[in-house]
Amino acid sequence: MAITKDDFKKAMGHWASGVTIVTYSENGIYGGLTASSFTSLSVDPYLVLFSVLKTAASHDKIINLKEFAINILSVEQESLSNNFAKPDLDRDAIVHENGFTHQVTKSPLLKNSLCHLDCTLENVYEGGDHSIIVGKVHYAHTDETKRPLLYFYRKYYSI
Repeated sequence: MAITKDDFKKAMGHWASGVTIVTYSENGIYGGLTASSFTSLSVDPYLVLFSVLKTAASHDKIINLKEFAINILSVEQESLSNNFAKPDLDRDAIVHENGFTHQVTKSPLLKNSLCHLDCTLENVYEGGDHSIIVGKVHYAHTDETKRPLLYFYRKYYSI
């Protein structure tokens, strides 16, 4: 029996995940997107991956700029996650309102995140309607005082 798009989305919604915001800088203007499809890939070298919808406004920018940051969100950043998931909001303004720093690349590391990973593009792979983006990590920082923002079946949680 074939599954439908709704069946597939419902099944995948039952996979609990952390929440990240992938950020970048394009000519001094900050952008990014919310992504839950993120994982570590390798320790030698330090690699991570995430996937992004090919029609997303940030898709080509991330690939062409060849550098980005992964901001693993803390429980206090739920509204930030929602704002980066809305295509019509000004990400540059959101980044400035939230606060940020820089490290290796020009990509913003968002204030109050659980973890920051500053990356350069290593590879891009086909993944159906998404591209699988592999980044080489050049900087990592964690805040042990924060708790993670989790996403499960269309709702946020924390532990």
